[in-house]
Amino acid sequence: MASVLVVSAHLPYPPRWGFGTRVYQLMRQIASRHDATLLCYASPGNENVARLRTQTHADFPRAVMNGYRRRLARLPAPASLR
Repeated sequence: MASVLVVSAHLPYPPRWGFGTRVYQLMRQIASRHDATLLCYASPGNENVARLRTQTHADFPRAVMNGYRRRLARLPAPASLR
């Protein structure tokens, strides 16, 4: 069984809008045949993550970055533009 990483700009649950529905259905199909991991932005403690996990049987790595660490991680970005 292959491992598949799906990267999304938004949490695709609940699937009530076009992009969310597309990623949600994609995750369901991939997770039914492979080990799937979704990488996206989500608030810590978001109950929709647990609901999506049970419906797709996919893995959601949890990485929490507070405001200070997030701003620190973005510092090199403007310097890389030339």
